[in-house]
Amino acid sequence: MHSFAIVGAGILGLATCLKIRERFPDASIVVLEKESDFAAHQSSHNSGVIHSGIYYKPGSQKSRFARAASQSMTAFCQAHDVNHRICGKLIVARDNEELKRLDVSYDNGRRSGLRVEKLSSEEVRGHEPHARVHGGLFVPEAGIVDYKDVCRKLVDRLKNLGVEFRYREEVRALKEERGHLGVFTRENSYKVGMLINCAGLHSDSVALMQGLSAARKQFQVVPFRGDFYTLKASRAHLVKGLIYPVPNPKYPFLGVHLGRLISDKVEVGPNAALNFSREGYDRSIVSRELARTLAFPGFWKMAGNYWKEGVAEIWRSYNKQAFLRAAQRYVPEIQLDDLDTVHAGIRAQTLSRAGRMLDDFEVLTGYRSVHLINAPSPAATCSFEIAGFIVDRVARHRAEH
Repeated sequence: MHSFAIVGAGILGLATCLKIRERFPDASIVVLEKESDFAAHQSSHNSGVIHSGIYYKPGSQKSRFARAASQSMTAFCQAHDVNHRICGKLIVARDNEELKRLDVSYDNGRRSGLRVEKLSSEEVRGHEPHARVHGGLFVPEAGIVDYKDVCRKLVDRLKNLGVEFRYREEVRALKEERGHLGVFTRENSYKVGMLINCAGLHSDSVALMQGLSAARKQFQVVPFRGDFYTLKASRAHLVKGLIYPVPNPKYPFLGVHLGRLISDKVEVGPNAALNFSREGYDRSIVSRELARTLAFPGFWKMAGNYWKEGVAEIWRSYNKQAFLRAAQRYVPEIQLDDLDTVHAGIRAQTLSRAGRMLDDFEVLTGYRSVHLINAPSPAATCSFEIAGFIVDRVARHRAEH
């Protein structure tokens, strides 16, 4: 029997595993991952940004976690020789209306304790010579990293600490039994004292296996595809660092932006288009997953609120010219031929039954189980803070039972 089973070997599952080991050093821990390797989905299909927390409402979990996380993630990278760079982030206003909204981000940043600088259009060009915008903010605490490398270091450390990894072990069923929880995969079964669900795109499905009424009635993960184009190497000089938009209060996603990766490649994206399956990187359709999305009342309520923006995002996903126009609002010199290879990530966005996109991190508890069912951006940055939050919940749950 294992003391703990972690479902999911993405960055949140791995960080949670490390926090569990630190809190319960004598525990027997197994990580169950349905893929053949760690960090197969969201943890390796993202923009690789160490976020500062400026976008989030001061006092919210996201704001508090991100503020601490920009330091804890940097400290982990330094301690474990993970290549990273604190380069700062530009948030730019592309018209006069966005200039007005820039003040909200500035106030958020200052109230959260960030060293935010207001910039004129000329000062923006001091950071990004090819940008043509009306003004901006500079947030020096932001940085870049490859989160797959972070995960690799976590796996190495966890193995050295005696954690067992079982790949190609997709959890198919959970059974509540006296004194433990039965966890069943296609090939094996496990008796565990506590299960921690960090299954990302499938976190709600794992919660449903336990019959959690809150998961069944109130929440559901809906997959959104984000496409990234890479600039040709000969044109990568057009972007020096991170160029981000001012948030639009009428739309829950951030929109296309420009960013230099730790590899020194430059990416344009992502957009945020409804996807027809949870792992459909090639836009494939899984009929049962699509049917589940369409059957959820919250999806239709969300669609009713954002259908115009949703149609535009889907169009941009299929139309390279539309993607180019989004990029040219920051850097007009980018041309169609500059957009080279394209790849995609799929984000797990949890919707409420009322059609609201859950903004903060959401955890449910069941019999000998804790389920992380909503962990949107900046979850990778905040992985150690979210892990600590989960382990606190685990400790309370164990004390109560």
